[in-house]
Amino acid sequence: DLLPAEELQLHVRLITGAALPIVAASREPEGNLILLGAEAAGRAGVTFCSEPNAWVIRRQKDRLYLAGDDSRGPVMMTQTINNYVRRGTLFAVYDLLEKHLGVRWLWPGELGTVTPKAASLSLPDCDAQGKPAFLFSRFRDSTVCDHFEKPGAWSSVQSAHRFFREQARWLIRHRFSMPCTMNASHAFTGWWETYGQEHPEYFNLLPDGTRRSDPTYCDGKPQYVSLCVSNPALHRQIVENWLAVRSPWQPYIDADENDTCGKCVCERCLSWDVPDPDLGFPWAERVERARKAFAAADPEWWKSLGSFSDRYARFYQAVLDEARRHDPAAKVLGLAYANFVKAPREAKVSPDVVFFVTVPQYYPFTEATRQANRQDWIRWAGAGASQVLRPNYMLEGGSMPLFLARRRGEDLKFFADNGMIGSDFDSLTGQFGAMGPTLYMTARLNDNPALSVETVLDEYLAAFGPAAEAVRAYVGTLESVADNPPDPPLKGGGWFTYGVFGYQQFTPEVMAAAQERLDAAAAQAAGDALAGRRVAYLAKGLR
Repeated sequence: DLLPAEELQLHVRLITGAALPIVAASREPEGNLILLGAEAAGRAGVTFCSEPNAWVIRRQKDRLYLAGDDSRGPVMMTQTINNYVRRGTLFAVYDLLEKHLGVRWLWPGELGTVTPKAASLSLPDCDAQGKPAFLFSRFRDSTVCDHFEKPGAWSSVQSAHRFFREQARWLIRHRFSMPCTMNASHAFTGWWETYGQEHPEYFNLLPDGTRRSDPTYCDGKPQYVSLCVSNPALHRQIVENWLAVRSPWQPYIDADENDTCGKCVCERCLSWDVPDPDLGFPWAERVERARKAFAAADPEWWKSLGSFSDRYARFYQAVLDEARRHDPAAKVLGLAYANFVKAPREAKVSPDVVFFVTVPQYYPFTEATRQANRQDWIRWAGAGASQVLRPNYMLEGGSMPLFLARRRGEDLKFFADNGMIGSDFDSLTGQFGAMGPTLYMTARLNDNPALSVETVLDEYLAAFGPAAEAVRAYVGTLESVADNPPDPPLKGGGWFTYGVFGYQQFTPEVMAAAQERLDAAAAQAAGDALAGRRVAYLAKGLR
């Protein structure tokens, strides 16, 4: 694939104005050369570790070798989600550009690409190896193709495709990559249609004695039915289905519950639960309370049952135990979600059970909530689980300039420092003009969690040159708004709900103050065309 060479060529041109020629390795000319890929590196005895997306940068006299763990396939697509191509050589290029040449990628496109200017470049005298911070890393992007031609959605279909291509490139530049199929999703959405008639025992027993999808939730649509997770026959069916499609590069069994709460009230499932001290009433009353609430069509009837975390931890471990009877390399993907998001109180699991933890943290967050989530993260690790951060909080704020960068960064660093093996952010909404610092913070720390939050913010602001301090005042205004939600507090903050009450925060007075800060930044950027264009980009996001 030519992308590593093209990316290196592009950035060297942006830095120096010079265009490095790209030639085939078989035509290796004399003089200083940068050689890309494992084949050229191997001929020179340059090696790298065998882990996914690992890379090496090594100089040998007048040769600079950039190579890594690559696989065949489309390195660049309009979207990156579910692209399992490994990109080690490309990541070696990005490491060189970032660490040795000072390149930064604030947002998609050339305007968001920060490059120092130099008349010439020297090959670094370096010998470095590395790999991404996390085994699996995804920021859920989407081309939402069905919206391309809706009136007012885009100026043209071509504009939409151009944006999504640049956004995908931005994600890969920040090393978001899925080099293995550790891809958790709601795994049983089609099971009712397949097994509902013949094996209703695979599915939840509701308080009225039926096995079906909960009629109080999403109109009882079958894709939202939950499972009878204690049923050994279910465990065998999950493993049997996996055995039919497994391969050496697919040791992962996706056992994630559907997009719903656990709801089974059969005796065996109930026996897998552990008393929940947060329930607020005697444990022995929970089933009867749930039955009455269900009969009253209360959509939150399941809350009377307490936490199901021990139940689901035992379920995922049971699936792993069944799979290990057939393949000792098997691993299971589980979800910590809804009424099984808390860490289990008693159950233990193997590190080969990988939990995608949907931390229950939404705007407006409180310090109490943040600390509770951190404690739960530590308890999950104490139960033996491997953990992937799988939050929904990137959907917050709609298209408003809600500044969440600092707190999001602090939390991400905490999880990274405490055993996080991967990330799966839901979702990338594309609001780079309005929420740029938050998006950049998430991407930058996901690639390099050793950086400090302040370092990342300073990187972002430095791109505005003489207007940097005025832009700092602008984002400070936004941060002050985000840190002081209305009283009584907002309820929610997600993509579909924030616009309903966001006016309570972003009043005309707040918007005018933010615009005043950007006007000052534009004045300070006078004489620096690039800084002025970047300030105008923020102003467009605010508008």
